Amino acid sequence: PGLAHFCEHMLFLGTEKYPKEDDYNEHLAKNGGMSNAYTAETVTNYFFGVKPEALESALDRFAQFFISPLFTESATERELQAVDSEHSKNLQQDSWRQSQLLRCAANPEHPLNHFMTGNSATLRDIPARDGIDVRAALLDFHSRYYSANIMNLVIVGRESPDALLDMAQRYFSPVLNHSASVPSEDEIGNGTSPFPSNRLARLVHVVPVNDVRSATFQFVLPGQKRWWRSKPTHYLAHLIGHEGQGSLLTALKRRGLVTELSAGTALDEAGVHVFSVSMMLTEAGEADLAALGDLLFAYIGLMRQAGPDKTLWNELQVVSDMGFKFRPLSDSVSTASGLAHALQEFDAEVALSAGTRLWDYSPETIKEMLDCLRCDTLRVVLTGKSHASICDAEEPWYGTKHSDNPLSAELQSRWASAGGFPDLALPTPNPFIAEDLALRPPAAGAHASFPTRLDLDAARAKQSASKSVVTAYFRKDEDFGLPTAACAFMFYCPYSTESIGHRMLAELWCGAVQEELNEFAYEAQVAGLSYSLQATSSGMMLSVGGYNDKLPKLLAAVAQKMAGLGEVPEHSYGITRTILERNLTNAAKRSAPYHQGFLLERCLNHTPAHTFHERLDALQPIEREALNGVNRKLLNRCHVECLLQGNLS
Repeated sequence: PGLAHFCEHMLFLGTEKYPKEDDYNEHLAKNGGMSNAYTAETVTNYFFGVKPEALESALDRFAQFFISPLFTESATERELQAVDSEHSKNLQQDSWRQSQLLRCAANPEHPLNHFMTGNSATLRDIPARDGIDVRAALLDFHSRYYSANIMNLVIVGRESPDALLDMAQRYFSPVLNHSASVPSEDEIGNGTSPFPSNRLARLVHVVPVNDVRSATFQFVLPGQKRWWRSKPTHYLAHLIGHEGQGSLLTALKRRGLVTELSAGTALDEAGVHVFSVSMMLTEAGEADLAALGDLLFAYIGLMRQAGPDKTLWNELQVVSDMGFKFRPLSDSVSTASGLAHALQEFDAEVALSAGTRLWDYSPETIKEMLDCLRCDTLRVVLTGKSHASICDAEEPWYGTKHSDNPLSAELQSRWASAGGFPDLALPTPNPFIAEDLALRPPAAGAHASFPTRLDLDAARAKQSASKSVVTAYFRKDEDFGLPTAACAFMFYCPYSTESIGHRMLAELWCGAVQEELNEFAYEAQVAGLSYSLQATSSGMMLSVGGYNDKLPKLLAAVAQKMAGLGEVPEHSYGITRTILERNLTNAAKRSAPYHQGFLLERCLNHTPAHTFHERLDALQPIEREALNGVNRKLLNRCHVECLLQGNLS
């Protein structure tokens, strides 16, 4: 295990043409460049960026990775330590631990059940015990799989397409074609089922590193790559993960069971797709798995009863088309790396868009996938510190404490007939989807290179108003030609700077505003709009952005809620406090050392600034009633600076 990842590391350490180990990286560094690589389930992706004048010389060095790497004995042991260090870094990350636990749940006879990254045990100790020469294995792996017929090359440069093609042919033609044959999708495993029936209908308890409480419902479905044009699980994820009125999340929140919910793909490899519904739990939710499943399966039943909705699918298609057409331009390195990966799965004509756009409405496939959301395709994973006493197994590579038992017949029977929740409803038409995508006419006169200050005092004088407490700047976008805008408002609030207690009240209040707006703002998020309200060391920052057509509607709703939320409801306070306390606890006690270093540097050089521990301590005594009137205390004595930029007039 880990040989593909080890091979990736070794290719950077010298080739026959350029034998010096650091030649490639030194050349890039001298020419303003960078490089990296990653090894995924079935793909290894190498990429670099460099100043245009050095592209050709960098390509020459890069091509040698795939023509004549040295794999020197001296570099092998040293780079093995680098791979082991990379694995060690991941040992305390719950995302890596959960991913490996899912793989270990697969059929032991199937390749999906394997350890991906490798460590010193798999790449040195075990091979030494078994008499395996790792360097010889590397050479064999490279000659077998680094074959031109299964490789893709993408070059992004300022040269003409013909010139770039000439470089590709000149430097990469020597890459040998070994006529490699690599299995894909259902071919992987030679017909062995990755998740036979005895690996499903399971209840798994996990002890995490961080202080989290969660429940994840993992449904094992057929691999989805064959349906890339219709993406049926995208439709399912949109409905189950919806956060608007009548949604599963809203129903769970009202019952005090969860604080957050998401739905989507956890894994899609080897002909199997794991569709995951993840819930961040309250203490009540952690103690009531049955109720979580009741609501989830009742919502799935509602979806089955209603059947696929063409109108809703059309909305998703419109949003995906707009998202693709008006997507922000990525940098050249990301473009090259992303396209090279996409070309492993899609034809060149659709490689840019296949992963995101929707082409075909296929209600039959949606129904087929919906019918797969059953208890006999399910793994329920409960994660929390409270499960330590019942977790009697240890995953071998990350040491994750867990237990894995059959899902009780009682729960399966109960969830199979779940229903009777009148507050559950499917989404209604989205009022935030942009209709006016026209670009505003250019501003009169010369195009402003920098934002200009708006004369708000003159406008307020006409209304006999007092002097404005707002300083506003505006710049019409005439560079990118997108029907989007971004607005940022910095509130300088003396109240929040007076003490750390006031700062924490501001944090809680900002979170409560967002919680109160969640149902409303989620529709905007789906339609390509976004907003953020965050407490800062000097006050608050409000940001809104997205398609400018419906942006004023979102901004007005946020402003009205800020002005009117003088008393925070109990349910919003509870959810907001739970999330904030959990995040601060994990940041204070378990964040990476370099993150702690950045924060401490800020505390030494800025005033006011507070550590995670200080904020957590200041949060403890705060009760909900302390938030009464905080909005007025923050807003009555503040100065606002704002920047409005984009497709605006």
